[in-house]
Amino acid sequence: MKDNKAKRKPLISILLFMGLGAITGIFFSEINSRLNILSAIDYFENGLYQIHTLLLFITAIVSIFVPYFFFIMGKNKVEDSLKNDDDILGERYVDLSLMLADLGLFFVVIVAALGFSKYDFSNYKQPLLDIVVIIVSALILGLLQDKIVEFIKTYNPKKTGNLFTLRFQQDWMKSSDEREKLEVYKAAYSSYRVTQNVLLFGVVILGVLSME
Repeated sequence: MKDNKAKRKPLISILLFMGLGAITGIFFSEINSRLNILSAIDYFENGLYQIHTLLLFITAIVSIFVPYFFFIMGKNKVEDSLKNDDDILGERYVDLSLMLADLGLFFVVIVAALGFSKYDFSNYKQPLLDIVVIIVSALILGLLQDKIVEFIKTYNPKKTGNLFTLRFQQDWMKSSDEREKLEVYKAAYSSYRVTQNVLLFGVVILGVLSME
């Protein structure tokens, strides 16, 4: 019974978000009919598009820098622990950097998608530039993830898996102990909550921008 309820929760959340988006659109449409705020929204949307490429660059840089920062911090702590024959410290920062590197590309794509409806495809430079930023970000974050995975294997040789194969997640989880699996589940839940909040924000924004 509990399992069925747990399975229904994501579907219920999505339906609630869809309903919230519809209600938001209706609500703002009614306000607009009285206050004429649609022009203000268009002004904001056009202003956002003007700085879209800059915003995408900033998002890409932050999405790369933050996991790299945690990786270096965790790597130094782990190496110091190994030199002193102490219990391994800093491992959680390394694991966190792996999760953040995975989420980084997600945020880059989300920001890139914000400007998609405003692209002037007769001027191919901006769409092409955004695509280049996405591809370069994906390459850098992919290489960073591979570097993190290979470093984890140096102090935890039982870990197996090649990041660039489809079986990586399966092999990585199989080679994890119960504590590591628990950490992965916690990280996955945190990622789910972040995605859920982004989805909620996106639905509300789309509801506002789609009103007539």
